[in-house]
Amino acid sequence: MRLFVSYTRRDGQVNEVMLRQLKSYLAETFEPFIHAVDEKDLRFQQLGVVMALLRCHLILVIESPGIQNSPWVRFELALGRLLIRPIIRLPVELLGHWRHCNEGCENLVQNHNKPMQPTVIASAD
Repeated sequence: MRLFVSYTRRDGQVNEVMLRQLKSYLAETFEPFIHAVDEKDLRFQQLGVVMALLRCHLILVIESPGIQNSPWVRFELALGRLLIRPIIRLPVELLGHWRHCNEGCENLVQNHNKPMQPTVIASAD
């Protein structure tokens, strides 16, 4: 199942290390697309993001204060709704333990005492 991850880094709450760890974790179950991690594989950046959105089955939005002011996040979520894709919200605080994590932290989520409990905000039903 293809998963598109929507987020903003402009508010400083999400960083590339965190996104790499999230991709590693999600890849156990999904085929995740995270632009900051996958951008080196894209020939045309914006087109690659739109194509990933069109191909995805599910959207995961990392909720941080800056998403309300991000034109890209608003676009991604609007397109997701138009395509009738389920959208799951994940508060950035649940990923805080990955903020400064370096290589070798892949098992941190399994050992962390706070389970991830994302909230579904829209579904195809």
